[in-house]
Amino acid sequence: MRQSHNHASRSDDDPDRVTLQEGPRSPPTLSTETARWGSPFQAVMTSSPASTPLLGVESPVVGLSGIVNSVPIGASVETNSTTSPATSLFSNSSGTTSVSSWTSDSRFPFLQHAEEERERPEVTARGFSSDPGRVTASVISDNSSFEGRRNATASQPSTFNTQPPLPQDFLSPDAPLRAQRAQHTQPPARATRPNLYDRAWQSQLADSLRTQQALSVSSRTHSAPSLHVPPSVEASPLATSAARDSLLSYAHQLYLSASSSMSSGPAAMSAVPLVATTPSQAHSQRSLLKTQLLPLLSGLRTMHPRHTPTLLLYGCVLHALEDHEASLAVNQEILTIDPDFPEAMCNLGTTLRALHQHREAEEWWWKAIILRPVYWDAVDNLMGVLSETPAHAPRFDLALALCAYVCAHIAPTQLPAGALGRLRHQVNETIFVGMNYGQVHPQQLYTIAPQQLHKLQNLLFQAANLRSILRVESHAVSDHLHIINIAIRPFQFTDTAASELNSSAYTTQCVLLALCIIGLLMTSTRDAPAVSAIVTALGLVDVSQLTLLFNEHGQSPDVIAGQQPVGSHRVNLIEVVYASLDRLKQAVVNIGGGILPVILLLPSQAAKLPSLLFGASRGSLPSVGALHSDADLRRVTATVLLSLAKLYQDGDAPGNALLCFYLALGLRATPNAYNNAGLLLRSLGASHSSLVTDENGHSRVVDGFGLARAFYVNGLALDSQHPHLLTNLGSLMKEQGQTTEAIQVYARALKMRPDFDVALANMATAVRDMGRIGDAIDYYRRAIEVSPDFLEALCGYVSALNAVCDWRGRGALSGPVQEHLYARFEPFVDDSGALCWLAHDAPISHGRGLMARVVEACEEQLKQAYSYGVGVMRNMATPHGWMDMVERALNRRLVGETRVRWRKNIDRFFDPGVDRKEKAISEGAFVLTLVSYFSRVVQRRWFVDAYGVRPYVPEGQPIPPPASANLSPEGTKLYQRPPIPVALGPPPTPSVLPFHAFTYPLSVRTTRLLSYRNGLRITHMCLTQPWLPSHVYPPPPPLRGKLNIGYISGDLHNHPLAHLTQSVFGFHDLTQFSVYVYATSPSDNSIYRRKIERESQHFTDCSSWSTAKLVDKIVSDGIHVLINLGGYTKGCRNEVLAARPAPVQMSMMGFAGTLCTGWSDYVVTDVVACPPETNALERWRQRRARGEETSRIQDHLMELDRETDMDVRPDPESLSEDWTYGEKFIYMPYSYFVNDHKQSYRRDDLPHDAAPSVHTNDPDHLWALETARRQRLRQVIFPDLPETTIIFANFNQLYKIDPVIFATWLRVLKEVPNSILWLLRFPALGAENLIRTARLWAGDDLAARIRFTDVAPKERHIQRGRVADLFLDTVECNAHTTATDILWSGTPILTWPKYKHKMCTRVGASVARATGFGSQMIVGSLAEYQARAIALARMPAELYALRKALYLGRWDSPLFDTRGWVRYLEVGIREAWRRWVEGTEFEDSDEWAACKGPEFDSGSIWIDTDGRVVHPPKDFMT
Repeated sequence: MRQSHNHASRSDDDPDRVTLQEGPRSPPTLSTETARWGSPFQAVMTSSPASTPLLGVESPVVGLSGIVNSVPIGASVETNSTTSPATSLFSNSSGTTSVSSWTSDSRFPFLQHAEEERERPEVTARGFSSDPGRVTASVISDNSSFEGRRNATASQPSTFNTQPPLPQDFLSPDAPLRAQRAQHTQPPARATRPNLYDRAWQSQLADSLRTQQALSVSSRTHSAPSLHVPPSVEASPLATSAARDSLLSYAHQLYLSASSSMSSGPAAMSAVPLVATTPSQAHSQRSLLKTQLLPLLSGLRTMHPRHTPTLLLYGCVLHALEDHEASLAVNQEILTIDPDFPEAMCNLGTTLRALHQHREAEEWWWKAIILRPVYWDAVDNLMGVLSETPAHAPRFDLALALCAYVCAHIAPTQLPAGALGRLRHQVNETIFVGMNYGQVHPQQLYTIAPQQLHKLQNLLFQAANLRSILRVESHAVSDHLHIINIAIRPFQFTDTAASELNSSAYTTQCVLLALCIIGLLMTSTRDAPAVSAIVTALGLVDVSQLTLLFNEHGQSPDVIAGQQPVGSHRVNLIEVVYASLDRLKQAVVNIGGGILPVILLLPSQAAKLPSLLFGASRGSLPSVGALHSDADLRRVTATVLLSLAKLYQDGDAPGNALLCFYLALGLRATPNAYNNAGLLLRSLGASHSSLVTDENGHSRVVDGFGLARAFYVNGLALDSQHPHLLTNLGSLMKEQGQTTEAIQVYARALKMRPDFDVALANMATAVRDMGRIGDAIDYYRRAIEVSPDFLEALCGYVSALNAVCDWRGRGALSGPVQEHLYARFEPFVDDSGALCWLAHDAPISHGRGLMARVVEACEEQLKQAYSYGVGVMRNMATPHGWMDMVERALNRRLVGETRVRWRKNIDRFFDPGVDRKEKAISEGAFVLTLVSYFSRVVQRRWFVDAYGVRPYVPEGQPIPPPASANLSPEGTKLYQRPPIPVALGPPPTPSVLPFHAFTYPLSVRTTRLLSYRNGLRITHMCLTQPWLPSHVYPPPPPLRGKLNIGYISGDLHNHPLAHLTQSVFGFHDLTQFSVYVYATSPSDNSIYRRKIERESQHFTDCSSWSTAKLVDKIVSDGIHVLINLGGYTKGCRNEVLAARPAPVQMSMMGFAGTLCTGWSDYVVTDVVACPPETNALERWRQRRARGEETSRIQDHLMELDRETDMDVRPDPESLSEDWTYGEKFIYMPYSYFVNDHKQSYRRDDLPHDAAPSVHTNDPDHLWALETARRQRLRQVIFPDLPETTIIFANFNQLYKIDPVIFATWLRVLKEVPNSILWLLRFPALGAENLIRTARLWAGDDLAARIRFTDVAPKERHIQRGRVADLFLDTVECNAHTTATDILWSGTPILTWPKYKHKMCTRVGASVARATGFGSQMIVGSLAEYQARAIALARMPAELYALRKALYLGRWDSPLFDTRGWVRYLEVGIREAWRRWVEGTEFEDSDEWAACKGPEFDSGSIWIDTDGRVVHPPKDFMT
């Protein structure tokens, strides 16, 4: 499924793209406080690209202080009004693509702001949103000086008039600490407020208002003349400072109340009326401001014309009423009174921006910031416009310089000690010289109060994101760690207890380590090894002493699984951790296998973490302490933690990421945090499980899937209509087989957000799985209409359209191909569905359509993946260290030329001058392939050490015990699997799947790379599992003349593979083989499944087994050769083979192409299906024989089209377009394509046929009977057709039909007037589209000659195949099972093996050749195909003779000889085992160099018709 970070499902694999989507801009918000520290700035930044290079380790202790270097930010802030998906692809074995969407705010698609959570940025009396601008209004009393006013902290409006002003030097670096302590410890005096419901007060107020209205200018006149205050006003009781301040305080609150619900200004009814009213008297918010608040402020302004707080609020009200010119005049009036009034400057900027005077607005904000660098409103406003994209290009460089300027004016003791504390960024623009100077020579330093530290965090968070975007000395992980340090560093001024703490202990590294310890204790029993390791590292005597860490009263801690919860936790755990830091680091890293372990916690357990972690400050963040509210700091810190979690997740440190998610949720639980944590847990799946204890004390074991569901459900408890949570929960349900329920959940998500592209794509995949392909197409179309570059949706859309033959807008199929009939290019299909041919001199771009978009995007994805794993080899070891690893795996010293060549292979990844993309070199892919290759080499060495070089045990000698039976733990170290670097994450996979290569116009190299990249993903997924032993799996002992062979498949039910192979398992010679069959799909109780279960020697239904259990079963069964019947198809368990449980592994039948991976050694095939020249190692032998350089790495990276690196390992990244297969071949003498027709379909009579079944050996009599049966059945199916009508047929699924072959069929019909084309409704919607297309291309009359019938049961399908005269094969992907069905019925096929490198286009030729009549049914070009079809239709005698020969010869045909086919396979299996044991399979070995057998001439196993292994033909490569 596609996951929504905030999840889409495509039909093929699970994987992490990022889609940024612009959200709506927010309305202006107004602030009414003068000297204040600002208010929450709305979220502004979304995440980075889904795949980012891993550039190194920032700390020698991996996972504790950061593992990612220079990684673009992948922020996960919460959405306010619009969220955008940030998605990734994961491969899964089911053949479906899952897309995950990370929740993030998208109003500013490149900058993220930490303070993000308001449903809509409201018009408030505190800071102003960066969108259109925030207006500042302040309420203070006359008795405070301007300096005092400027330095005042944010106060509640109701208490402003009596709150003692702070010292004037409060913001200076010399401010005495006692002043700060006094500010935070002295409670403010409560203002005396008039009773607005007192009748006397109401009467006095009404009189004053009437006086004011009579004397003042119109409320719409807002210039700033020098006002004369008449004596009657001076005598008014409202003229006093106390009355003015009380009224202004009330006006302030009324303004805030109104502004909180207006979209572009105040819009809420006041809860406290200005004059007595009845409850039924309601006014709109705008009316309230205009008719009540505005006259009140106008009156106050008349009586106090130079009172700037009144003027400031007055200007805000005017702004809210959209009287911008009047608001400008009032703020300018303030500046005539006080030229250095930053609040008025800020509001001028806001108002000018509303008037679209952007440059002038920015100038006023700059002036306010220069005047007061830590004036957060102005900073936020300016940062917003500098980073916005809708109207202007973002000016990130200037925004970063602004951050640097502000930071330069903050006291150094309050800034992190890391890179951000030395933030400098000069701007190369003359007008900003002063700002550049101010960064180096600040005129004044400011100290930030604890309750404003979230503002500093927010600024640094923006700076970190900007540095990452601009790649300015960006160290993303360490930047985030420093920002978090601000929140966890104890506040030393006011909290006496905190002042005694060791501030050195309070670092993010210690916090993560403490969280890890708490998590391990929560998920472990008392006797668990992890608990013992922690007790030892802490220097405790036994586990009972852990109690003291969590409860000062000695009660049992609730952090140990199964224990009852206790009361408060006051012990300073962080300092305890700091005291044992080094020992604890080593302990937890050992537990995690080199990194922080993955700890699975319930949401309820995560919620407890802050109280356990910060017990000394009663669960509050230490920098604020228990005396202040830490709500703002929690909000920002949680956001930074979520962003850090994403960095860790991208850097493949899931343990670190989960701890960050847990703490973020503990600090502030939000739906988006639950969503993103759930995504990570879901990606862990069943590979990680843990013991968890809920709040009721009930313990159980859960895995990643179970916990992901719990987190999604918890998030939905906060927001039941959250579209991302609903989408991800639906995807999880679908993955667990609950498709119907998933569709219902997707529908809920789409109801809330109909244009949610991820949910649309996921819904499309789900309904397609339910057979509703028409609905799927509609959902896919809607998804790409919303997001045209949403590749997963585009691939699903094109695949669905192909499945129903809707080719409108498809474009050209494959470009220039010389064999085509009328032009040098294949035709293309335009948007109307018309078939168009390019002129001879027209560029191919003229035919570009949907298919071209998919192919181009796929190739671009393949190129981008060359950044995968950059730096992991350098971080893990030096080149010399890697050479030592190679020698240990090979168990020999490398000397001379061999050592030089190996060193060149390794050195390329340490050369910074090598362009990975240009040279097609993937460091991560090299490491994974090397580990897979060496695992096999080490496994053979173990075999030789344990049993010697003998494939079988001679008669009279005992069979040795298994290699691992008596081996000590120390002994297994001799056979260690080379380690995967801990910093190497999962490799990216393209959105196009290997199966798509069957019908997509992809190049040879692209086809090869699709399989290779998916194989790498499976390799990494398997080799990083915690259940995998550090050593390779022990090889099975040799037996006395026998081999144990295993088959593994997910298709052993009513499926074509089971139809074909149902007798194979029981036909083996049990004197030479023990046969084990592992079914990974549950029984459907079909006749095919029952037959396989009954006839297999050892059958195991392992459909519900974990990968670890299945691998252990195969190892314990002692399998020598394991055969994969699935490949890259739905339900195949390839991760089992990636673990390498058997020495020799091969693929057969299920996937008609290359797996191109190190865990598949052979492909069972034939020379027609897979020509030798398409094999990398056969081409390598040719180069070697000619004395040419063989490795693409040994030529200074100039000849990059050579097939191998490391000399003998096929390198799929090669630029060559001449080979496809990295595996070796087992060449069957006839066709590799086994079938069971001779055993299962021997009944020729029709059901309910009145004619008796006659048994005879007379060919003429048999043919006469067959002819009669054919005629009777023809009359049943086509009663209206004359006997002379030629019936062309194709019974494939319609997705195999492409425009070119369909156009060819139409031309054949035109040339053969007495003919029809017989197709299947497979699916029905495809039949409708083909008829529509035929009418468009050839007219109604010809379209009427296309006949469709429904899909029939297997036996009926085979019987009616005899009715057709000629089967016209598809060419992009041949008929496979259907071809053998048709040939068994005696009907000839016509096939063209179009591509040499695509096995799926050559299967028809393979089976036709095995009949002995291949020359009459195989053609070499499209023109020949058309001509041969017409000729056979016009020569019924030849067609009749061919049909008769096929029918009468089927009992003796090698194609249908299943027993003979099994004998040939057994020969190939025994030869593959011999070569592995003797070492002659490995071309870089001394054994191969010295051998004289056929393996020296060819890596393939050639079997002749007598069942012997022979040398290849001398000219086999030509």
